[in-house]
Amino acid sequence: MPQNQSLALHLPCGRPSIFEKAACFIGNQAHNRAPGIALVALLIAGVVGCAHVSWGNSGPEAQSYYYFIKSNYKEMAHDDEEAVKNMAKASSLSQESYYLKLEAARLYSRTGDSASALRYAQSAIDLNPGGTEAQLFAAWVAATSSNWTEAEKQYMDVLRLEPGNLEALTYLAALYAETGRPEEAETAFKRLVTVEPTYLSYYYLGSFYAKAGRPKDAISAFETSVKKSPEFTAALTELALLYEQADDSRSAERSYRALIKARPEASMPKARLARLLLKTGRKKEAEKLLAEVGGRAMDSTQAQLQIGLIYLDQSLYNEAAAEFEAVLKEDPSSDQARYLLASALMEKGEIIKAREHLMRIPSTSDLFVDARLLLASTAHGDKQLRLEEALAIVISAAKLRPDSPRLMVAEAMLLEELGNLPKARQVINEAAKQFPEEAEIQFRLGIIEDKMGNKNASIAAMKAAVDLNPRHAEALNYLAYTWAERKENLPQALSLAERADALKPNNGYIIDTIAWIHFMLGNDHKALMYLEQAVVLSEGDPVVMEHLGDVLSKLGRPEEALDAYLKAREGGAQNQEELNEKIDKLR
Repeated sequence: MPQNQSLALHLPCGRPSIFEKAACFIGNQAHNRAPGIALVALLIAGVVGCAHVSWGNSGPEAQSYYYFIKSNYKEMAHDDEEAVKNMAKASSLSQESYYLKLEAARLYSRTGDSASALRYAQSAIDLNPGGTEAQLFAAWVAATSSNWTEAEKQYMDVLRLEPGNLEALTYLAALYAETGRPEEAETAFKRLVTVEPTYLSYYYLGSFYAKAGRPKDAISAFETSVKKSPEFTAALTELALLYEQADDSRSAERSYRALIKARPEASMPKARLARLLLKTGRKKEAEKLLAEVGGRAMDSTQAQLQIGLIYLDQSLYNEAAAEFEAVLKEDPSSDQARYLLASALMEKGEIIKAREHLMRIPSTSDLFVDARLLLASTAHGDKQLRLEEALAIVISAAKLRPDSPRLMVAEAMLLEELGNLPKARQVINEAAKQFPEEAEIQFRLGIIEDKMGNKNASIAAMKAAVDLNPRHAEALNYLAYTWAERKENLPQALSLAERADALKPNNGYIIDTIAWIHFMLGNDHKALMYLEQAVVLSEGDPVVMEHLGDVLSKLGRPEEALDAYLKAREGGAQNQEELNEKIDKLR
């Protein structure tokens, strides 16, 4: 706008507030020099509203505005800590400002201070109990900090004010699903599709059913979603995968073809459809689709490699081996085909042939390390002989490829299995010097130190592994479980275990760690809920069974606890003496 034009954004009130006047002033002064500031000022004028104070007033309202502007500047400079301090001052000087309370809540949530964010959001709610903006924000803050009770309360308050509020319905349903309340979640999702029967609402319902292990209901919901929006690719993808799982090849093919039509540039639906066509014996059609993947023509060897990989994925090892052999006839130097052929031959039980192919992959190949590690896994004889042969293969390979941290890790692991812990530690420490950025090396070092009884050194190594790779689920879980066993840093341990669970869901050992931490924290019923999952996922691991017995015993269910202890003993639990004592007490 021209520099001499005012910002006409007066909200309904007797006269412009100091906020509006100052926004107008800053906008006009800064427009030519800094258009971004003018835009901020424009937003301020619209958001802050009427303060019923005249321009030039030096009282609390003017001071409040000063801190508000300062907070905005600090936020634009990415200084969130100063931004929140100034916004809190602005809010305290203008006690009746709903928007300042909400802005303070927003900034506190940005800095991770959920308690303060909730406090300011509640102040905003108190100032405007008939609105829903603050309630929705408070619910979101509570949910992100796992304060499910507060989040549910806020969403329910919103729905009392606006029974058809889509955001509240959607997130409340998701909250119920997240906290293990499937009946309430289903009711909320069904209410959502009643209030707003759109393709997205049915997609949410279908996703809930899919996660709940109800494929028929999921298919029905996704089909409705697709009917309402035939090119909605997320629902089409879910449908195709569910049809595949149900062995409904015709419906899966129809869904994949619809996906390809909606997204002709995407490779996933073409590859999945090719896989499906191969499964039903339509190889020519599959080859044609694979040739289109990536938007470029595939030569015959590339197509055969892809088809062979699909056969491997489907456990059709004879067919896979035939494809890889055909590639080697055309191109004897293809290390990829040779490696994959060896993999297929191993699955067929033709170990000698597999070893011959693996030995032919040269040390200069990118697949050499993988080939030697796979070759080590083919060692035969009793356990001692297998381990010694595998170790010899790995050491020989490491001499040819001293640049491979994976070979050094494998050497340390084999030494560890052979019971030579000092030598294993020596190898892994040398690896840590050569490859200081490798999280896996620190992880293995932590395990070795733990086995040698050096708990503090183990914890230090696990921390280093997590620092190097915050997504190393095994290191996160190991560190969390170690702390739980020592009854140390339990809240932090729970956070680490939950991160590991998010990275590797449905892992029985990680879920057992979460359960054990809850038990240490005194959350016995929650621990039992997790342990019941862990027992199934770990296939009755003796440590998990013993944990289940401990929880059941504390909950006053001795017969079930005894049964769990007996199964732990039968499963080969290491601490037999301690376990026998627990069993004797319950008999």
